[in-house]
Amino acid sequence: MESCANDKAIHQKVLSHKKEYIGSYRINMNKSKLLSYANDSLKYDQLMMQLNDDNSFSFSIDAPFIMCAHGTWDMDGNELSNYAVLKFDNILNSQVLLDTNGSAYIKYPVNKKAFPYVELLYFDKQKNL
Repeated sequence: MESCANDKAIHQKVLSHKKEYIGSYRINMNKSKLLSYANDSLKYDQLMMQLNDDNSFSFSIDAPFIMCAHGTWDMDGNELSNYAVLKFDNILNSQVLLDTNGSAYIKYPVNKKAFPYVELLYFDKQKNL
C-alpha cells in the first residue's frame, strides 16, 4: 500500500511540472543524429516541436522520420527524470526525454513506414518573447 501511495505522489509531482515543458522547441542539428538524412540537414534545420497546454503536440515539418506531424502528449516520469509521451493516432508512441535545462530529445522516434529511422532528435526550448 505504501508503494502505491509513493508512486501516486511521484506522479502528482511530475504532473505539477508539466507547465514548465509547454512551448516551442527547435531542432539542434549539432546534437541530433539524422543518419541517412544528414545530407538533408538544410531541409530539416527549421524543424520545430510544439507541446501545447491542451495536450496536443505538433511538428512544423511532416518529416519521414516522424510518424505523424501531430497528436497528443502527456507527462510521465519518476524521481530521476521527466518525459513526455507523444501519441500518434493512439497507436504508436515516442518518448521525449525532458531536462531542466530546456532540452528535449527523442531516441529512435517512430518513423513513417518504409522510411529510414533516425537515431536522435535533439531540441532546444525556445525562449518566450
